[in-house]
Amino acid sequence: MAIIHPRLSPTPAKQGGFHREMALLEMLRVGLPDSFDVFHGLAWSSMHQAVQRFGELDLTVVSPQGHVLVLEVKAGDVFSEGGLLLKNYGHDKPKDIGYQLGRQHGALRQRLKTAQLSDVNVDAMLVLPDHHLQSEGLAYPRARIIDASQMPDFCSLVRDAFSHSSASPQRDALLAFLSNQFRLVPDVGEHIGQVQSISTHLSSGLATWVPRILHRSVQVHYIAPAKARDFANS
Repeated sequence: MAIIHPRLSPTPAKQGGFHREMALLEMLRVGLPDSFDVFHGLAWSSMHQAVQRFGELDLTVVSPQGHVLVLEVKAGDVFSEGGLLLKNYGHDKPKDIGYQLGRQHGALRQRLKTAQLSDVNVDAMLVLPDHHLQSEGLAYPRARIIDASQMPDFCSLVRDAFSHSSASPQRDALLAFLSNQFRLVPDVGEHIGQVQSISTHLSSGLATWVPRILHRSVQVHYIAPAKARDFANS
């Protein structure tokens, strides 16, 4: 079984398209071997001409060779008009599926390049689980579309999409990147500065209040850091 990221857990009721994606995710989990990793609902962000863009990848498959196949699932109301393939989202105006695919593919390639993972191949497939494709157009290669008639062979088609891929040495780094596993190193200088600042603050308070203490005893016993005691004794 494929390894799923993040792990599946009970989710609140959402629109029908989400449940279709989850059904396809389950097919991949059961139908692919454990040498495959599958991510679902991956949020992405990129910069373009100083403007930050956001999006989400429905299903993202990482092959044993360390390459990526993005599965864009379009269930429900999909139609063709004016040379475009469109998806109706109810109250919002229909969205251009081809534009979405190109935008996501370009953003992912850009982010992989900046993360020094340019050795990773990125392909995309359009999944139409509720429609039968009876013709094709220039913008959508038939080999990169899975329609309702091909659902029984869904996992086989996903595996075959990687058949010509050579192994990438960056697979582990790719999985860490997609999982948002940040590598953080503490700033030692900043940490030392904070400790010194806190120590100075505590010491100054001690130096202010110790001389004001009035007591019959000649001796006053106090517990404080060495630097604070120096302040107090001065």
